[in-house]
Amino acid sequence: MRGLKALISGTIVFYSFARRAMNPITFTRSEATERDYGCLMTQLVRRAAGDGVSDLEGLWGWLDVLPVSRATLMRYRCAVKWLAQLRGLDLSQFPTSGGQRIKRKDGPGKRMKSFGARWEPVKKWLMANRGENPFEYQPHPMAVSTALWMEGVSRCGIRPHEWASCVWDDGVLWVASSKMNFSEDGKMLRGNGIKGEDGRWWRALDYRDAADDLKKPVQGMVWLLGEMHRTEISSEDALEDMARWLRRAWDAIHGDARPRITLYTARHQFSADMKKQGIGMRELAAAMGHASIKTASSVYGKARWGRSAVSPGQQVVRVPAVIAEQVRGDVPVIPIRILELMQR
Repeated sequence: MRGLKALISGTIVFYSFARRAMNPITFTRSEATERDYGCLMTQLVRRAAGDGVSDLEGLWGWLDVLPVSRATLMRYRCAVKWLAQLRGLDLSQFPTSGGQRIKRKDGPGKRMKSFGARWEPVKKWLMANRGENPFEYQPHPMAVSTALWMEGVSRCGIRPHEWASCVWDDGVLWVASSKMNFSEDGKMLRGNGIKGEDGRWWRALDYRDAADDLKKPVQGMVWLLGEMHRTEISSEDALEDMARWLRRAWDAIHGDARPRITLYTARHQFSADMKKQGIGMRELAAAMGHASIKTASSVYGKARWGRSAVSPGQQVVRVPAVIAEQVRGDVPVIPIRILELMQR
């Protein structure tokens, strides 16, 4: 077992050197995939240690008897083959057939509509180091990004696919509403916002008067988007990776407990937090990109699930009146300050 662990440890630290030394024609995995496989191999070796696994061939056979799903088994095998390829081993020793492929009977279940008490241990798992050696067990960047993204979205309520459009401008978050629909006479049937020069409809959330513990996670979420662009990772690929890390963290902490927390749970948590602070349904619907109060009031997170993240009387976020007034509903509009930025 010691030999296998040393082999894998060296590979995780020096895989980039080995990657450059290999023929680029035969080695097509991205660096993000390699980092993922490196962290996964560390976890697999730890799990297999108790069963006396001592080499890669033994690890491959150990995978064949794991009661895992088809997708999980395929991912495990890809990680083992990656390491075998780096070490120049004969890949014919690792056949792709065989193994238990168990399909979950009840499916993944519905998403949770609030973080509850189960989010904190999941977040700690995503953020934590995996061991004493920082070079061997650094947290995976995408795992950390997942935790930061969830914290940010739970304070602004955007849809996951709206993340790519987010712009932070001097304390104001601008989001391009993704679900816009109009009648033939131009009446707004779905979504809300202000039409920009680019033809998209934008809604604004003002954090200039918000506490730092509400503002900074949103800033961090927008910063992550910039980092993805800098490293040439698309927002779609990043969201897929974060969804996988979130499932992995949930299963590591809570096992088969369902429903899981998903990326969309953060949007529900934002609604619950806003309702607990007593914000009006029009303003909440406007913040979440809805054309009426119906969805925000009946579908998304309830006030009893809200967190006490702010002091009584302090608003989580402010929405321009010009946007809130677009929302249909029969409830009175709470008086709110029209943003100075709307007068520019």
